[in-house]
Amino acid sequence: MKTKEIKSIQDLIAALEEDNGDYNGITWYRGHADEAWNLIPGYYRINNGPPESTLIKRFKQSAAMLISVTPKDSFDWLFLMQHYGVPYTIT
Repeated sequence: MKTKEIKSIQDLIAALEEDNGDYNGITWYRGHADEAWNLIPGYYRINNGPPESTLIKRFKQSAAMLISVTPKDSFDWLFLMQHYGVPYTIT
């Protein structure tokens, strides 16, 4: 499989133009900072991290200053946690 490293929007546009829009058999993915990492969430790559429930609880307690509308379900909370880059450790 031929791979392409995309580091900018210009690189992406050039790669798409080179492929002439033919996406049959082409796989695009975002990748990781380290190619040795498995394709699992960053939370599962750390050792001795706090329980996920603790991260969610702490985020909910602190989120009032970040959001204007309270999320309606757990998925929305997790989405916001990802968006705001919730750290994996609690100090």
